[in-house]
Amino acid sequence: MCGINGIFNFDKRPAERGDLERMNGKVIHRGPDDEGFYLKGHVGLSMRRLSVIDIKGGQQPMLNENGAIAVVMNGEIFNYLELRERLIKSGHRFASSSDTEVIAHLYEEKGEHFVEEINGMFAIALHDSRSGKLFLFRDRAGIKPLFYAQHNGAFVFSSDLRAINSIRGSTAIDTYSFLSYLGLSYVPCPRTIFKGISKLEPGHYMKIGREGVSVRQYWDVRDFETLVLSREEDYSEMALGLLRDSIRQQMRSDVPVGAFLSGGLDSSFIVGVAAMEAARPINTFSAGFEGGLNELPLAGLVSRRYGTIHEESVIAAGDVAGLIQEAVRCMDEPISDNAAIPTLVLSKRAALKGIKVVLNGAGGDELFGGYGRYRRTGAAYGITRLMPRRFRNFTAGALGSIPSDRLIRAADARLHHGASVSGVSYALAGKLLRDKCHYGSMMNELRGFYEGPDGGRSASGVMYNDFKKYLPGDLLSLFDKVTMGLSIEGRVPFLDHRLIEFCFSMPDKVKFSGGKLKGLLRKMIENIVPSELLAQPKAGFTGPTWSWVKGPLKDEITRDLVHDPAPFLKEHIDSREVARAIVRIDGCPGHAETLYSLYVFNMWCRMNQGSRT
Repeated sequence: MCGINGIFNFDKRPAERGDLERMNGKVIHRGPDDEGFYLKGHVGLSMRRLSVIDIKGGQQPMLNENGAIAVVMNGEIFNYLELRERLIKSGHRFASSSDTEVIAHLYEEKGEHFVEEINGMFAIALHDSRSGKLFLFRDRAGIKPLFYAQHNGAFVFSSDLRAINSIRGSTAIDTYSFLSYLGLSYVPCPRTIFKGISKLEPGHYMKIGREGVSVRQYWDVRDFETLVLSREEDYSEMALGLLRDSIRQQMRSDVPVGAFLSGGLDSSFIVGVAAMEAARPINTFSAGFEGGLNELPLAGLVSRRYGTIHEESVIAAGDVAGLIQEAVRCMDEPISDNAAIPTLVLSKRAALKGIKVVLNGAGGDELFGGYGRYRRTGAAYGITRLMPRRFRNFTAGALGSIPSDRLIRAADARLHHGASVSGVSYALAGKLLRDKCHYGSMMNELRGFYEGPDGGRSASGVMYNDFKKYLPGDLLSLFDKVTMGLSIEGRVPFLDHRLIEFCFSMPDKVKFSGGKLKGLLRKMIENIVPSELLAQPKAGFTGPTWSWVKGPLKDEITRDLVHDPAPFLKEHIDSREVARAIVRIDGCPGHAETLYSLYVFNMWCRMNQGSRT
């Protein structure tokens, strides 16, 4: 695992090591163990390394035999042993046992199409000095981040937005990205919170040359046709085999591997299989909330069943403000999902134990149908169809006032989906915005956010959108930022591309076997997880936002958002409306989520745009 950076000067100026060193300084948390540089005329690459595979010999950049191909990578290639064996048989000579070196040799054989053969989580930069081209690749699910910008005749990229800003010298916020954040609690791809910087989308790669920049898609989950099998058991057996193999591959490491154990189905299954694969007991880490959601007893059942070395943490309400600060400090871009808090707590515990790699259950809900919104989708679309057309594409100006959340959700299935993901109140957001034209812009941003093939009418369409937007934009981004903030590599076995392809080729009725959320998954894992877990409803890895906002965070939110907001929020948010919302928060969970989102954003602004005024 690493932080990678690079510069490509279009005007043939030599790339400067000083620029790369400055960028490396911004990603040192992603790789505290080592650093490396590559300078070839107008192209420069650099990296900071977290040593996980081939501790002594895995320094980057990695080169092919004659040095014509240079590679830096953030992430892991999980099928590298199989690829390496094949390449050696073809005559390639390896200087290390690193997974990164496999990429250089595979590129020699396949060119840019090598990416179709690798199974992993990755952001890769590859320079071919023969053609003069620089290539950037991002994994299929968006597990690893990759940002880029053009500045002063140069193309600049990094694993961290702050590294790019160290070259550009700008931290100007994109207003439309802020509006997306206000509605979703994160900034969806390909935008970032900063003007002029973009995300490379999952499943895409870039080619950079003196003639310019091109972006191509090499993979999309919609490319796979529906798979029809004769028995439900056949789907179950195939999915179980793929998931077991993914966990087996993702246990490959030259340092100890642990796991975050929430007490839910996904992480419990992963722990069970990982414990059976491991040569010695694995470390597991669980967290619960004081006076709120607490699945620690269920996590304990799993730990005892598989003999893990288990640690539990209880998050007290009085500690939340400090933990939020620590979590936001890990973020180069704001995300207000409060799952950041338990992720931070568990990462700190793992770091104290010397665990560099942890497994996580992210992706199980999106692949196997774990969210209640998948069952509500059809009903929401039915309500939308019954409404007069003039109400479906409303704006604040068209109705003369900000409509209620109920009307907003009913008027457009796409907005119903967005609101159900973030939990924020669009009605309150509209009141808080100083410029009411921004409310209409926010609604348009959120409608455009929905990418599903059927406008939100089916469970499979909503699951597709969650996979394309919510998963990489919120869950995976948060997991990467917080774990890497503690110099820990997070792995997600559910997001093996073979399993993704299989699940998205599976009919909805199979996933929801027996009319249950995760119906097929429950049958798959019934012999691996304790029976008590199978009977539990989904709880999620989140905290009690409403009780925090009206309790231990209330004074801080009032101070930060009403009396002393950051300059950007002062310009765009009406502090008087914020004060009214705080007073009226009882009985309005959506108001709490909105205020929490602004509180996180304000804190992030203070950390990334200067001190208090």
